[in-house]
Amino acid sequence: MVAIVGEAFGDAADPWAMLRVLRDATVVQPRLRHRWRGRTWTLQPPALLPWGNGAVVQGAVCEAEADVFRKAAASVGAVPFRLQEPSGLAPPLAGCVGGDLQSLVARMDWRIEPAPRCPAERPLAFWETDHTLLGKEPASRWDWDAGKFVADGRRGDGAVSLTRWTQAANRDHDVYQVLADGREHRLHSRDAALVLAHCLARRPLFTVSGGYLEARVRGAFLPDAIAARLRLSTLANAGLTDGRSRYRVTPEEAARAARLLPGAVAGAACAAVGHDADRVASVRHSSGRIRAAWTGGALTTLSTGGPGWGKVSR
Repeated sequence: MVAIVGEAFGDAADPWAMLRVLRDATVVQPRLRHRWRGRTWTLQPPALLPWGNGAVVQGAVCEAEADVFRKAAASVGAVPFRLQEPSGLAPPLAGCVGGDLQSLVARMDWRIEPAPRCPAERPLAFWETDHTLLGKEPASRWDWDAGKFVADGRRGDGAVSLTRWTQAANRDHDVYQVLADGREHRLHSRDAALVLAHCLARRPLFTVSGGYLEARVRGAFLPDAIAARLRLSTLANAGLTDGRSRYRVTPEEAARAARLLPGAVAGAACAAVGHDADRVASVRHSSGRIRAAWTGGALTTLSTGGPGWGKVSR
């Protein structure tokens, strides 16, 4: 799988990073092998995920099938769309607005994907593993100064340490160990372990700027649940810029990511403040057509009068 991705993108992107981008875009899906090191990667079958008053295309869809989808969507009264981020290393996101989804699914012979399960809203809600380090040895550690994993046979050091443990016979999954304040965390996910270590160390791993949340180092990605929510809330797939992950983000979602990943996201507060200032200005200059409301701990606006009255604009 890595060889195929590497051949497709050449020197434009690291194949492991691009594999994660394709995973966040629902093109591929990994499954941990049972009691054996490694993952099995498969293409996800196409599906429609109802979202708002339309649907988003999930799974791996080739260009010919995408063209069939656009024609089928138009035939059932839907308006198809295909959104492409400025970065050429972000897969396009397709979907439709309106129309009869049941008829569209029947014509495409796809399935309707259930709504994603809402992830835990508490900070630092990472899935940890009960796999022990018995029979494993340190293979690499996170070097805080270099901003990358270093394979020198040493364990991670510092107030917060991150170490990858592997079995010499390659017969078991790698385990990432994070040590902080005398407490141990063990995870299978490299991405989650890296984010957790930065949260505990209070060192920013991501920066919010210009409507995007960007990683500060290569090989850093958001946890799966947060990345999936950003994809749907912004209708944009994540991509790579200069080898680092980049997600489109709204000020509200940036603030939410900063709350769920305390210490790992910088610039979210400034983005939210600027956005709220724009909201207040729109209310003041609307001659009463727009009103402000404080909803769920956030400033929102409401359009007054007509069919749009009472509809929250976020």
